[in-house]
Parts: sequence; structure tokens; C-alpha cells
Amino acid sequence: MTPSAGRLGIGGEQEALHDAARGWCDRHLPLTVARSCLDGGQPDLAVVGKGIVAQGWVGLPAEFGLLEAAIVVEELGRACAPGSALPSMAAVALLHRLGSEGRGVVD
Repeated sequence: MTPSAGRLGIGGEQEALHDAARGWCDRHLPLTVARSCLDGGQPDLAVVGKGIVAQGWVGLPAEFGLLEAAIVVEELGRACAPGSALPSMAAVALLHRLGSEGRGVVD
């Protein structure tokens, strides 16, 4: 058990999510990707985006909650992941909330 387990509502499932997110980022977003972006290179955003969607991370705010989304966003930030994961997660959370309140997206 890591020192953070049990604090701030972080338990075993969140620790497993953290480890999975870190492992995915280490495998798919090596530092060379971030360095290439800083040097003016263009990352293949489709590959990154598809990977994040395949992991199910875009829907985390709606399916599990903001804590789980924050865990993944933290690791994506640590890896300097290019792309739009955070705004995509925010949009999913907003649409889920609007839908769960019985309102349409457009009032």
C-alpha cells in the first residue's frame, strides 16, 4: 500500500487505475514525443486520442467520477501527452450531467 492509499478517498481501485495509466503512458508516450513537440514536431494526435479512447478514459468522469478522471489526467500531464484528453473528459462530464438532469443538451 502506498502512502496515499486511504487518504482523500484513494483506495485500491484508484491505485490500480493510477498504475495502469502510468504504465500506458510509459509505453505509448515516451519523453521523445514531448521533446519532439517542443522541437516543433507534430505528434500523431490520432494515435494518442485513439489510445486514450480505447482505454476508456474519456468516459471516466461520467462512468466513475472526477477523482478517477483526475488520476488519469495527472499521469497524462506527467507524460506531457499531446492532444485534447482533458477538454474531451470535461465535455463528457458536462453532457452526462445535462443528460442525467432530464434536460437536453440544448435548452
